[in-house]
Amino acid sequence: MRTVDEYLALVPQQHRDKPRFMATLIAGLAPIVRMQNVLLEMIQAFDLDSAIGVQLDILGQWVGIGRTVGIPITGLYLTYEGTDAEGWDSSIWQGPEDPGSGFTTLPDDLYRALIQAKIMANKSCGCIDDIYNIVNIALSVDNAVKIIDNQDMTMTVQIDESEVPAVEKALIVGGYLPIQPAGVTVNYENI
Repeated sequence: MRTVDEYLALVPQQHRDKPRFMATLIAGLAPIVRMQNVLLEMIQAFDLDSAIGVQLDILGQWVGIGRTVGIPITGLYLTYEGTDAEGWDSSIWQGPEDPGSGFTTLPDDLYRALIQAKIMANKSCGCIDDIYNIVNIALSVDNAVKIIDNQDMTMTVQIDESEVPAVEKALIVGGYLPIQPAGVTVNYENI
């Protein structure tokens, strides 16, 4: 942080003992020093590595990605296939007005990773190595996603559901994490 004293130290010796001159300098320099300090704080507040809260939201807007993510609701409604439910009282029926998905707000650390991945995707050439780098930045686990180029303008993204949290899976499957090269169709599979 800057101080007025730093500038007053630059005054030549023959003028330092003039109280009105020094008071005039202090009056003129104080607002300038305050403005410099505000600008320094803004640089730190909008640094992607240290931004939090509203500043991180603004960075996300600049990059073109929001903090709110649609996520499927799982394990709430009664299903017949692939469940270990014991009896009819273990869950509720999904009614016609009950939602199958909801929205969640990403915490700062996951949102920061998503912004970094989006920045990397904006610079990507669309090759498999770039896609792996983008996915590894956004996910909290490594090697949980496998990408297969089918050589027919389609690619398959296999996601290990036991490793990848539901919110992070929603980032990939929901299209929030832009890993799809232009003109390529993406198929998602759970492994």
